[in-house]
Amino acid sequence: MSWHYQARRRTSNGTHYYHVIEVYREHGQTEDSVKPCGETKAALIADLERMLADVKRYRTIIENEEP
Repeated sequence: MSWHYQARRRTSNGTHYYHVIEVYREHGQTEDSVKPCGETKAALIADLERMLADVKRYRTIIENEEP
């Protein structure tokens, strides 16, 4: 799969927070976090399960503290 979900840690004013982003073969990533979605409840659950599996599988991207 080319696209996958990954956790990203950002720091703002000394506070860390994590969010889920989409990553393309580690060459590109979404700037904003992504939300799970689906046309049915089952599709939403499947999307959440994919997100969870990917976040467990791939390393966390850590960004430097903002100035």
